[in-house]
Amino acid sequence: MSKPRSKSNASIDDPLTLALAPPPNESDTERGERLQREAEAKRISDSIDEELKQEKAAWKKNKSLFKLLLLGQSESGKSTTLKNLQLTFAPQAWKTESTSWRAVIQLNLIRTVNIILDALANELSTSRPSSAAGSDAHSRISHAGSVQTSDHGSLLFTSKHALLKLRLAPLRHVENDLKQSLGAASTEVTSSDGSDDEQAVQSDRDDVGEMRSRSPGGADLFLRSNRSWREALHVQYRSSSKSRGKVDSGSAARLSGATEVIAGCCEDIQALWEDEVVRAMLRIRKIRVGDSSVFFLDNVERIASRGYEPSDDDIVRARLRTLGVQEYCLKFENPTEANRAAGKEWRIYDVGGSRSSRAAWLPYFDDANAVLFLAPISCFDEYLAEDAHVNRLEDSVLLWKSVIQSKLLSDCIIIHLHQKFREQHKELSPKSRRFYGYITSVIDTKATSTTLSSGCGRTVWRDPDGSFSSYCGTTHREAAALARAARRCKNCKTRPAYVESGKVHSFCGKRCAKEYRASDASERTPRSSPAPVETGILCKLAGCKALVHVGKDGFPGEFCSNKHRLDAIKAGKAEACLFCTKWPKAMVNGRLSDFCSKACSQDTLGAAPIILNIPNRHKAYASVSKQFTDGWRHPTSKPTVIKIWKIYGDKRHSDRFSRYKLAVERRTGLSNGNSRRRWHGTSRSCLLGDNEYNQDLCSARDCSLCSIIRSSFELAQAGNNTNFGRFGAGIYTSATSSKANDYVKENGGSPYRAALLNDVVLGKAKKLFTGDTSLTAPPQGYDSVIGEPGGDLNYDESIVYKNEAICPLFLIIYRN
Repeated sequence: MSKPRSKSNASIDDPLTLALAPPPNESDTERGERLQREAEAKRISDSIDEELKQEKAAWKKNKSLFKLLLLGQSESGKSTTLKNLQLTFAPQAWKTESTSWRAVIQLNLIRTVNIILDALANELSTSRPSSAAGSDAHSRISHAGSVQTSDHGSLLFTSKHALLKLRLAPLRHVENDLKQSLGAASTEVTSSDGSDDEQAVQSDRDDVGEMRSRSPGGADLFLRSNRSWREALHVQYRSSSKSRGKVDSGSAARLSGATEVIAGCCEDIQALWEDEVVRAMLRIRKIRVGDSSVFFLDNVERIASRGYEPSDDDIVRARLRTLGVQEYCLKFENPTEANRAAGKEWRIYDVGGSRSSRAAWLPYFDDANAVLFLAPISCFDEYLAEDAHVNRLEDSVLLWKSVIQSKLLSDCIIIHLHQKFREQHKELSPKSRRFYGYITSVIDTKATSTTLSSGCGRTVWRDPDGSFSSYCGTTHREAAALARAARRCKNCKTRPAYVESGKVHSFCGKRCAKEYRASDASERTPRSSPAPVETGILCKLAGCKALVHVGKDGFPGEFCSNKHRLDAIKAGKAEACLFCTKWPKAMVNGRLSDFCSKACSQDTLGAAPIILNIPNRHKAYASVSKQFTDGWRHPTSKPTVIKIWKIYGDKRHSDRFSRYKLAVERRTGLSNGNSRRRWHGTSRSCLLGDNEYNQDLCSARDCSLCSIIRSSFELAQAGNNTNFGRFGAGIYTSATSSKANDYVKENGGSPYRAALLNDVVLGKAKKLFTGDTSLTAPPQGYDSVIGEPGGDLNYDESIVYKNEAICPLFLIIYRN
């Protein structure tokens, strides 16, 4: 039997004991220094433990904290979305930190320029620069826009390029100075062994320049997106601004020196980026310049100025790689009712999206309140940097499935930011919970801000002048106005309150009133299913005394049942859907639609451009026919209306027209932008609209009517029919239908004539009595021109000078 080892022998064999043992032959001075270092290390360790303990206790104590996880692939826009959250809900804190981003944006710009210079240096080393002067460089660009090459197929570089390379050489030192100013936030990461480490797998792509590496296997810059570098840079910029005129030192001196050098190189950077030979070099060598880099290079004159202050768009586009899990505290500065329900302070965790870092997500799933999942759609033709055989879009779908199938997240709210959202959660989710899908563009700060603040899943309209609406469309704007105007039931909180003889009650009907009085206030909850509502409105069908049906949107219909809807059409008491012609038109947001259902509406818009027949019993038919005959002012007999068609044109132009109308309305204060229905006559080379068998648009080039219906009006085609414009190159319409008839040309052999009734946004109109053929736009401060009769004109004319200012509404077929 062996003898047990002594305690001293066991200690000698223990490697940890050997590592912690004092060095042999240690002097008293060395021993004192060692003990002092150990005491300091223990103090730091104890303070860290204490901070962690306090944070854990504060987290448990503060129940108002809301935990949000940002999940998704690498480069899916998580950090950019976080910036939008900060910009939307904490604008003051965002503004305070904006100065700190100056160095990062400058580094984005300089890294991109230096990469271009590296490629230029390689080209110059392999090709001999031409002796042509820099001013002759443009002579080597062909008229077609292509760059001429030498006999050997290489690009023709001149002494201008060598001079640019030499003059921009100081930017390499500027790049190093900016890295040093960022301090521990910036690290150089290399990958030589092909390991699966997150830092290594991303080294194929430049995070700041958003371009490929300068050389194979080269090092890339990674910035840790945490708060420490922002605070450090904010202090440095503040100290630098306070000591202007003095000699700075340290980081502040590096930052101010970098700004001076960049400002001095501004013109050269601009010349390098705008040079056609350099652009051709990037294209031929397949050096891809990302959107953020292009944005900074296009705005170099502003960014390279000495007094440059980063804008919101600059900060959103600044590239910063998130390494590991980053924690942010978002305090709502102006919380809304929706925000208060989730708490005034949120903890947001931005995690790395590469494959190797996804295992670090699990500890954060336990007590998460919500998950914001981002799935990029633009990567459908890209592959993972970790695995060149895996498509990024397929990997994103698999990642999405694994997230929503996780039982740890079964109680979380799931928010999915995706351009093409597919509802797969119903069959994959372990339990029923709330899901939200949004269409978004995270670099569009104002539109994303509105999306984050609202519950609608579409991006808001952007007007031609660059301003933003508060709604995605006219329907939602009108619905919001009706919702504000209508008082909701106090019990169900979904239906409008009952109105009787001008008095607005507190409930939608007797049932809700009884339920409210019978139940305790703390137990009252909105009804999940709609119930009959006593609106006091009777069915429109003659003889029926039943109450009308109320839709899910809370607006009453016109009939009590589907049977009476069909009976009303047969009796001529209701208008049929223009598409299916079977069911009556439906009420949408309190207004009569052209269609009976959403399906018919979508089918019509999907088939656009298309024309639909309006029966002569419809109100629209009577309205258009009356406007046509009343507007016939020529001393001839009034024509007979044969057919009237409703035009559903190209959706893109319809959206542009609606945005323009809204912009003019907001700018001028005129209702609907002072839009008016005006007539327009043009040429027709087919039989479109003559009868129900001629509803298809023709493809004849000389058929202006079909061209207008297909893609609306084009200023480029103005005057082709008449070769004359009394008020210049514009789109002409008139309130006088007989004047429009003067410009109608029938080239297709039809016995009838065709004219268009259009919606024209006149805005602030300038009235003129004499012509001015030199006009290409309305006079300053006006949106349109109205030619008044009495001077050069016998009948009125309305002229607009923008394609989006007019939209065709109706096609009328008539016989003189």
